[in-house]
Amino acid sequence: MPVGLVGVWQMMNEQATPIFTDPTGRRKRVTNLFGGMLIIAATMALIGLLVALIHSPVLPSLEHAAAVVEDVLSAKAPATTGGLNVTSQLPTLFVASSLSQNALRFAFVQSGDSRSIGSLKENASHLDAIIVDWLGAVSPDGKIALRNSASIATLREWMRQTTPHLAIFPLISEEFVGRKLAAVLASADLRRRLVGQIGEFVRSHDLSGVTFAPGQMPSSSHYAIASFLSDLRAEMRTSGGKVIIQLPNADVSSHDVELANIADYALLTLYEDTYATPAAQPLAPQSWFEAKLHAAIRRLDRTKLIVGIGAYAKDTSDAGIAQSISIQTAWDLMARSGAELLFDANSLNPHLMFEDGRRTKHTVWLLDAVTGYNQGRVALSIHPAGISLWRLGLEEPSVWDVIGRSNLPKEQLLDPIKVPQPANDVVDHDKGAVFSISDERKPGKRNITVDPRRNLIVDEKLIDIPKSRKVESWGQKNQRRVALTFDDGPDAVYTPEVLDILKEKKVPATFFIIGQNALQNPNLMWRLYAEGHEIGNHTFTHPNLAGRSTSEAEFELNATQHVIESQLRIRTALFRAPYNIDDVLTNQDGLDVLDVVSKLGYVNVRVTVDPNDWANPTSKQIVNRILKQIASKEDDESLVVLLHDSGGSRRSTITALPMIIDELHKRNYKFALVSDLLGVSRDEVMQSIHAKGIMSVALAELTGTGLGWVSFFVRSMPVLAIVTAVIGILRLAVIIVFALHHCVRERDRRALKWRPKSLSILVPAFNEDKVICKTIRSLLVSRWRKFDIIVIDDGSSDETAEVVRRMFWKTRRVKVFKKENGGKSAALNFGLRQTNAEIVIALDADTIFEPGAIEKLVRHFVDPNVGAVAGRAVVGNEVSLMARFQSLEYVSSQNLDRRAFERFNAIGVVPGAIGAWRREGLIEAGGFPHDTLAEDADATVALERRGWKVLYEPAAVAMTEAPETVRAFLKQRFRWMYGTLQVAFKHRGALKDRSAPGVRFITIPNIIIFQFLFTLLAPIMDLLLVMTLLVGLREWVLTGGLIVSDSLIKVSVYWAVFQSIDAVLAALAIRLNGERRAWSLFPLIFIQRFCYRQLLYAVAIRTLLAAIKGQFVGWGKLLRTGNVQEIARRPVPMSEAAAPA
Repeated sequence: MPVGLVGVWQMMNEQATPIFTDPTGRRKRVTNLFGGMLIIAATMALIGLLVALIHSPVLPSLEHAAAVVEDVLSAKAPATTGGLNVTSQLPTLFVASSLSQNALRFAFVQSGDSRSIGSLKENASHLDAIIVDWLGAVSPDGKIALRNSASIATLREWMRQTTPHLAIFPLISEEFVGRKLAAVLASADLRRRLVGQIGEFVRSHDLSGVTFAPGQMPSSSHYAIASFLSDLRAEMRTSGGKVIIQLPNADVSSHDVELANIADYALLTLYEDTYATPAAQPLAPQSWFEAKLHAAIRRLDRTKLIVGIGAYAKDTSDAGIAQSISIQTAWDLMARSGAELLFDANSLNPHLMFEDGRRTKHTVWLLDAVTGYNQGRVALSIHPAGISLWRLGLEEPSVWDVIGRSNLPKEQLLDPIKVPQPANDVVDHDKGAVFSISDERKPGKRNITVDPRRNLIVDEKLIDIPKSRKVESWGQKNQRRVALTFDDGPDAVYTPEVLDILKEKKVPATFFIIGQNALQNPNLMWRLYAEGHEIGNHTFTHPNLAGRSTSEAEFELNATQHVIESQLRIRTALFRAPYNIDDVLTNQDGLDVLDVVSKLGYVNVRVTVDPNDWANPTSKQIVNRILKQIASKEDDESLVVLLHDSGGSRRSTITALPMIIDELHKRNYKFALVSDLLGVSRDEVMQSIHAKGIMSVALAELTGTGLGWVSFFVRSMPVLAIVTAVIGILRLAVIIVFALHHCVRERDRRALKWRPKSLSILVPAFNEDKVICKTIRSLLVSRWRKFDIIVIDDGSSDETAEVVRRMFWKTRRVKVFKKENGGKSAALNFGLRQTNAEIVIALDADTIFEPGAIEKLVRHFVDPNVGAVAGRAVVGNEVSLMARFQSLEYVSSQNLDRRAFERFNAIGVVPGAIGAWRREGLIEAGGFPHDTLAEDADATVALERRGWKVLYEPAAVAMTEAPETVRAFLKQRFRWMYGTLQVAFKHRGALKDRSAPGVRFITIPNIIIFQFLFTLLAPIMDLLLVMTLLVGLREWVLTGGLIVSDSLIKVSVYWAVFQSIDAVLAALAIRLNGERRAWSLFPLIFIQRFCYRQLLYAVAIRTLLAAIKGQFVGWGKLLRTGNVQEIARRPVPMSEAAAPA
């Protein structure tokens, strides 16, 4: 094309309106208006949603529900009491002159009792060590079993995090006794195996040793037991552990002495056999306690002695049934019966007596804070190694104030005994189908009498009984009625099948729904309600409520309640906590949540029949478990069956359901709703909100809609994460394969020696006086010098043109032109008009070429179909972290992409820093366009669409100056991203153009999907990642590190996948780059996602807004620092040397 035609085209091109620009400003005004309205509406909706979720609706009152009639208890007249060697004299064996300050505090923990675990968590600071029943029965081949194995890791992890000072001694429990033990210990091989197992268990869980309680063993086993104990101690010493031998409360024998001498500690239990059922009698009379202790220290080393003190109560009935109960339970029995707490002057043990509703007489003996004070004082007066409490979860809380770690039972500490504190558990009689709980905890009042000579308490009067939480139960006697309940739905697959069966069998049921599931299945919610079933609240996301804050619990319940309101226009008063409500009742964290639940107005629906169908047993197992459990229930117990219609595969439940119904019908059971068990109507537990007024209905609609959108967003994110991960992996595969393929092709090109007949280098410049001379010098020292340099000063306000003229006035190949400012594309087209060269190279005025760059660029034009060649731009000013991040990006992203995309003729941009162009093809493509800010990318795509090849030459290297500050970086990247988006929009027709498949299937999609949409979605994914991480970590902490949420795992996998993709690409790019120094950038790949990428997110959002508004975006000139170092590998020839400045 003649130069004149180029000028005509350039005049037309420079008058074109830039892509996206709206000169009238109308789009900007409309966008601002609608954007403002959208922000206001979204803010109001969000505020309304939050207010609605915080606001707790008034729930239906169940004041007409049938309350459970508790057993009628009555006080029984006191009777003469017996005891263990009880004397009528005040004991005088010990008169304490001083109490041990250094005795260790031990306590027994029953791992299967949540009350015991709760007491441990509350009172761990009072203890030095615990003895926990983790080691159970032994098999004939010498293998020991674990008790409550699921709790071991959970409790151990909690202790590591919160009570690292606490030593742990697992107890070889009472099951490990008698003939079975004797048979195992008689064999040296089995004994060694057993000892090895115990040692491995202690080491693997980082425990402090082991406690061995042989119990009453035949004399023939004494030698075997001693040998076992000796081997066990030797095993413990290998890891610094200790052995405790627990001795019975009988008289200390010579065999006991032998065992105590072998062990590190001897624990003497000075309370009655807690597993026996003797007649009602004092549990540990003071005189008996002192006599046993006195006899023991005459034969045992007191520095190894641990004195066992009881802290519990025992209820013994005339029917011969005895059970250990908590002190709080004993107080509750006292309050319900009106019995008086009697203090036995002979034993110094308190007790009470009552009759139950069946006229059965009960006697309850207690070891409370008073006995703990007396016995702790005596025990510490002998200066033992320690004292031990049996057991956590049953004790009176005030006992810790007198014998806990750092506390001594002295007269100054009597005040806590006078004000007994209630336990933090709840006394639940487990009769009604439904219950509520209220926190009415209140300290009691106790009068005590102290003997000044011995400083022992010799009398107590419980004036006010400490009150625990109150449980109120509802539900009529079962009357052979069964309530079927289903948790975790509705489910699109299984709930319809359940409803079909119930409809066919004409059986009602109660469904406890999860809010987010209800949002996904509104039609099923309508069907549940329309077919006569009841609906209860099962939280919004099905969390374990134990340990959750009040606000979290309220959110979970309120959110689901609002979903129910918005879908069905009703409110339900029924609630069931996830993960078994009965466990929650005996768990301190769970009780705190139930306080909140009851205050919100809900009633808790029990589970009395649970086949554990969630664990996917067979349908036959489900049926048999239900029938067996129902048959074992008493007549006054409600029958509430728990099944699941969601939360996993429920095929066994679906198969079992008709069999359950048929079998119970055969046994003359009737099926009922929970409301039927309460003696109220369905409408009373699920009241309509229409009566509350139009505002209630509107608020329900607003909240339901808001929750629906939030739920949709949350559900979509994992799917989006998976899709983006898959696409990212596919892209990674393509990049790797074809980047490696490019390396092979690169080796074949090394022999190319072609040179053009003429070559011009265009250097557009605007206020570049600091850097342009370095650029020109780097060109002049090139190995191949048959070219001229055309400098185009685009209306600079500094001395750019003058500096070049002064420095290179003798260099004939350097030509300087100055024009009015028109932008970079205008300057390049101006330069294009000044030459007829076959090949032109365009570069930025801050770029420094390596000496061999030019000859390596131009050799590819030997192929007449090649229209342009991109060189490799590298950051030459790695003087700041921001510049180093960009350097890594240049290596790992831009240059690697060009390697791979060359195979498809889909290179997105021949960079302005280093690129060579065939003048013929460039003119054919329209020169450098003026209607986009990315004129280099625009010209590249235009060439490819016209069939010209665009290649990449990584050996042609140029160093460019990258922005060194965040502000400069944001300015440059906004121009780049905006210009690239302009290019994609301008060439959107290529998506239908079959003549350029590379542009159609790779270049444009790569810009839209990976360079823009992925960048826009990334902040949302990062926000989801952070939120899920925080929630998951909180769940992990609350569960002692044992429960990791599924969402946390999914998001962690998402992060790992993308981080791995980044790392693999970076490693490959650096390896192909061939420069060792680039490896110093590799560690940045692991932190850029948390800082550098966020800057790109901000740029993407700004770009989108600018494009929508149609605002004009200018070039945005960057301030140069001149920190790129010159490459001077050989001197400049004298004929081309610069004159002095």
